[in-house]
Amino acid sequence: MTDGDVSCLERRSVDGARKRMDEWIGADLVEWREGLELTQEQAADILGITSRTIWNWENREEPIKTCVMLACRYITEHPYIVPYLQRKVPLTPKPGRRLPP
Repeated sequence: MTDGDVSCLERRSVDGARKRMDEWIGADLVEWREGLELTQEQAADILGITSRTIWNWENREEPIKTCVMLACRYITEHPYIVPYLQRKVPLTPKPGRRLPP
């Protein structure tokens, strides 16, 4: 990622300043979720929280917990893990095969 590139985890605000992860609010969570084309229910399942919690965070100006932001960052950097987290692919590889890095 170059200095000019800004992800949904660190983006520029209207005044041009970078927004830090610890300043995430509901709109940032919506942007992350929609960027991965996930429903609220799917995102909640992946993050290990309830869909009601996702809804509450997305519809209020409350900070998102750091552990959730870190999980979102990891998932953004390693999107191949989403099917594993959604339990669509077994977490243990077949004999002689490895999971992706």
